[in-house]
Amino acid sequence: DALNGELSVEVLDTDGTVLAASVPLTGDLPCGVVNWQRGNLANLKGRVVRLRFTLRHASFYSYWMEE
Repeated sequence: DALNGELSVEVLDTDGTVLAASVPLTGDLPCGVVNWQRGNLANLKGRVVRLRFTLRHASFYSYWMEE
């Protein structure tokens, strides 16, 4: 829920380097889809990565990844 804010996602490698960054999501999105502003997730297949979620005036319940 980001009616008055936003949620962004970054994909990081094990050293904390940002490999991909999302377009910020806004609104009430129970099943929102993340679009990527920077980076190519296809290049990350098979690598260990971390996700960093950043919220501003928003709440976040869960996520899932699909191939």
